[in-house]
Order: sequence, then structure tokens, then C-alpha cells
Amino acid sequence: MKVIENYVETMFVNLPYTAELLAIKEDILLNMKEKYLELIEEGKAENEALGTVIAEFGSIDELLDSLEISVEEVDDQEYHQFVSSKLPILSESVITNYLETKRLTGMFIGSGVVSLGVGLSSFLFLINRTSPSIPFFIIGLCILAAISLFIIGGMKLSVFNYLKKGFILNSEDRVLLEQAKFDYHRSFVLSMVLGVGLSMLSIFSVIFSLFWGFGEDIGLSSLILIASVACFFFIYAGNIQGSYTFLLENGLEESTSDKDYERHQFLQRFESLYWLVILLIFFGWGFFFEGWFICWIVFPIGGVLQDTLSHKI
Repeated sequence: MKVIENYVETMFVNLPYTAELLAIKEDILLNMKEKYLELIEEGKAENEALGTVIAEFGSIDELLDSLEISVEEVDDQEYHQFVSSKLPILSESVITNYLETKRLTGMFIGSGVVSLGVGLSSFLFLINRTSPSIPFFIIGLCILAAISLFIIGGMKLSVFNYLKKGFILNSEDRVLLEQAKFDYHRSFVLSMVLGVGLSMLSIFSVIFSLFWGFGEDIGLSSLILIASVACFFFIYAGNIQGSYTFLLENGLEESTSDKDYERHQFLQRFESLYWLVILLIFFGWGFFFEGWFICWIVFPIGGVLQDTLSHKI
């Protein structure tokens, strides 16, 4: 399949990025893949099937002549109005690697949070029950492990930083990603339910320990430990769900104009700054005006305002 994609890309690489030619390229690619799969099902070898498909394609010039499309008549302005030549087109392998890297990053970061939880809960539980050197050694070891996991997770994901500048996602891969996100939705909801359930259990563990007279240190250490496990589910599942969302929301079509691309980039910068302001309002309201009981309302209001502003910009 990759050979066919590269072949079609090569055939169209020197042609202008017009909407008509892009549609033709997508149709050709789809037809060639379908023909290739038919030949494979008939028992043809891969190389033989590829050779047959490419041979049947013929010359790109003959195709354009048969469709009565003249490349020379394409206006320079039309040639430059699309951003496809400026941005990378994500291949299937890059998409797969990105999704797997995000999953591993979520696992590393989530495990780092659990490591911190284990260290802190062990420290609180052991500090008054054994030699001080033991809990300090354990929490130091757990902090070191957590930092290592955070660094590894961050380094793995850093190779995909170029995607923040924009990328092209073809229609076929978009459909596959939408289906994959839909298939994962059930697991995502289950992880969120487990996370919320553990968060509630961590609070009840403090109440139970005080009610049964186990002591505040046991209640607090159990709260931290259980809450860290809850965070793992939030982080791990959120990373996987976020990877699908990122590719689908930020992937541009090949026919995207320069104007739409600039608007897309502006919205990304606007949203990152916008939510930073919302977060500052939340903490400012809580700390300076002691409004913790109500300041959470800035997040749903902020979400509604963001959607409204995004459509007006």
C-alpha cells in the first residue's frame, strides 16, 4: 500500500494543488488500492499485483488529456493558494507511531504520578513507626523514579513537536481515525468512571480511618495512594483519547487555503492563551476572594465563550 501511495504522490508532485487535481488524485489512489487488494485476493504475489496496478495506471499526461485538463492554464494564484506543499502529509506509519507514543507517554507519566503517591503515602505511614532513614529513603527513591518516568515520557513525545506547526491528514486516514476514536470511547468512559470511583473512595478512606480510630496518618496515606491510582486512569486514558482528538482537530485537508491555515494557527495560539487566563481567574478567585465553592464555574462558562469566540474569529 505504501508503494502505491508513494507512486501516486510522485506522479502529482509537480502538478499544481488545485481542488480538481486533488480530487482526481484521491480517486486514483482509492482505485489503485482496490485493484491491488482484488489481485491479492486472486492469489497474485505482492510484486506482481503492484506491477499490474501501476502498469494499468498509464501516464499522468494521458490522464489529464483524457479529462481535458490543461496544466498550463492553471493560474499562479490558484497554484499558491493551498498549503499542502508547505506542510507534511502524515503517512499511516507516522500516525500509528504517534498514537503509540502518546499511549506510552500516558503510561510513563501516569506511572510517575503513582510512584510519587507511593513514596508520599509510605513516608506518612512509616515516619512515626520506624527509623526516619527508611521513609526518607523510600520517598527519595520514588521521586527519582517519577522524575525519570516524566523525562522519558517527555522525550518520547518531543519527536512529534513539528506537528504543532500543522500537518495534512488525508480523508482516508481521517475516516480510520474517527472509527478508532469511536471504538475507544467505551474504554475511555470506563477509565473515567474508574478514576472518579477511586477518587471518591480515597475521600471515604479518610472518613473510615477516623471513624474506626486508625489515625489521621493512615487515612491521609491511603487517600494519597488511592488518588494517585485514580490519576493514572485519568492520565493514561486521557492521553489516548487526546491523541485521536489532536490528529482529527488539527489535521488539515490538502485543499486548505493559506487564509484558513493562518486562521487555524491563530486559533491554536488564542486557545492556549485563553485557557491560561481562565486558570489564573480560577486560582485568583479562590485564593484572594475565598471563592473555592463557586470559582469552578469559570470552566464551563469559559468553554461556552471559547466556542462562541472561535466561530466569530
